Amino acid sequence: MPTFVRPIHASTTLEPTMRARNLIIALAVLFASTSTIAQTVSTVITYQGDVTSLGTPINGYADFTFTLYNAAVGGSQMHTPILKNGTPVQNGLFTVQLDFGAGPFNGDARWLEISVRHPSGSGGFTILSPRQQLTATPYALYALNSAAGNTGPAGPAGPAGPIGPMGPMGPSGPSGPSGPAGPAGPAGPSGANGATGANGAPGAQGPQGLQGVAGPAGPTGPAGATGSPGPAGPAGATGPAGPTGPAGASPFTLSAGNAYYTIGNVGIATTAPQYPLHVLTPLARAGVFESTLASGTSLALAGKAASGTGVGVLAWAASTTGATYGLHAQSDSPTGRGLLGWATATTGDAWGVAGMSASTTGIGVDGYATSTTGLTTGVLGRVDSTAADATGVYGVAAANSGAVTGVWGAVQSTSDGAAELYATSYGASGQTFGLFASNESPDGFAIYAAGDIDSSGQKAFMIDHPLDPTNKVLMHYCNEGPEPTNTYRGNVVLDDQGEAEVALPDYFESINRDPTYQLTPIGSAMPSIHIASEVSNNRFRIAGGAPGMKVSWSVTAFRNDAWTKTHPVRTEWDKPDAWKGKLFTPSAWGQPAESGIFYRSRPMLAPAAMPMSAEELLRTQGEVPAE
Repeated sequence: MPTFVRPIHASTTLEPTMRARNLIIALAVLFASTSTIAQTVSTVITYQGDVTSLGTPINGYADFTFTLYNAAVGGSQMHTPILKNGTPVQNGLFTVQLDFGAGPFNGDARWLEISVRHPSGSGGFTILSPRQQLTATPYALYALNSAAGNTGPAGPAGPAGPIGPMGPMGPSGPSGPSGPAGPAGPAGPSGANGATGANGAPGAQGPQGLQGVAGPAGPTGPAGATGSPGPAGPAGATGPAGPTGPAGASPFTLSAGNAYYTIGNVGIATTAPQYPLHVLTPLARAGVFESTLASGTSLALAGKAASGTGVGVLAWAASTTGATYGLHAQSDSPTGRGLLGWATATTGDAWGVAGMSASTTGIGVDGYATSTTGLTTGVLGRVDSTAADATGVYGVAAANSGAVTGVWGAVQSTSDGAAELYATSYGASGQTFGLFASNESPDGFAIYAAGDIDSSGQKAFMIDHPLDPTNKVLMHYCNEGPEPTNTYRGNVVLDDQGEAEVALPDYFESINRDPTYQLTPIGSAMPSIHIASEVSNNRFRIAGGAPGMKVSWSVTAFRNDAWTKTHPVRTEWDKPDAWKGKLFTPSAWGQPAESGIFYRSRPMLAPAAMPMSAEELLRTQGEVPAE
């Protein structure tokens, strides 16, 4: 910062044989005074100057260096430089006493070079230009080293005029306005990327996938050739017909083309049937029911239980090994459903489909869309209820311990825009949420992201208004910037030297770099308040203030922890090819939703019409079981 010194005046005591005279130094008056003839001569010069910086008087303490030369430029030093450290400066004014001795003043011209450092003890010295020429009065010191001349005739004595006392120095004028701040320097180049870390250990092998569906049976091979018939023997004589025997015993009753049995159980491949129809066979299929009706509503198998705890159809794969299925249901129609589960009750805790697994690595319900193209869905949940807690898909991990997960989403795609969880709210009005997460633990987190978080909207907190919590909302927004920063702040009271040491957290230098500082005096102006030493060992010093006063401070630094070092900050970058021509917020640019980067053309998948209930299906056959 440029600093200027305007000399005010200097004074010295003259030799008794010399006369007192007024002299000029640089831009101001240099006053010389003498004592009575009887007093001892001194070689001390009192120098007073006016110091400004950018037109504004400085205050506090400054260091000065005074060097005597025999030329205005260049030349030789005539005396060792005199250093005046810690010189007080008030509204730009300072006073020092200089003693170069009598030797340098031999009758030749002399110049004084002045250097200044402000604040005291901080930074280097600034050499002021031009040098200040010393005129007549200091040269009276030359008389101390001169040979005595002839005594001239005494001149007539003039009347002695009274010498008035020097008036007091007038008050300093008000400080001029501060000049405008200089333009900010260009940003330094980004540092080189750190070395890529070593690959992590391979993850554990995932569980084995489910066994695929068995393919259809192959076609029956052609029949073998028929052998040639043997020669026919001669026909024997027909014997007489025997008498008709009695009718054989049968457990079935025939009635109008129907056969029925009501006495006991029927067994197939078992002699001890335990059920009305009991099939026990070592073959691959115990029974096959097939309806060959090509159109209309048909049922290959219908089951119904009237008990309050009954089961309409029980399917059970009892093997303890292998990828078995309790129930395998398949639909070949392009609009069909492999399995329909429907709870028709309009009240109660009714479930359309219930899936349970007792295995330590089991899955209660598994949805798998095997197609590698198209808008497929592994599991779809939908509700049409307007109740507050109606839920399309509800996942809950009920265990009271363990790192359990209510809903888990995962993707393996490396394509731009692939998402583990895609949440959107289609409502065009209202305080809706694309994603809502909550946490009731005082030590928990509603949302935790193990990576960067991006948002095209504002980031804020929203709370009940403290002055009207039941009727109003209060929101505060985050401060944004082109780089990740951490901010630390506080207040400190200055010691009797106008200084203070501020201790930052012991991890500060481990996660931060390139700190900037801000100081705000409290109670009175402190023009010289400054950072005496920057952060070192997680501490920095403040100096130049008023003793006992309070100062507010803040430190803002670039985040430099392990994550930031391995994930370089990007401020401006080109969109990937998959995003080009698209927008994060198309509505803000007056564009349709289809031009959005994250737009998904997801229809509300559900049957076009409600399917028939089991009773309605039976009614279409004219076969409603008896109530």
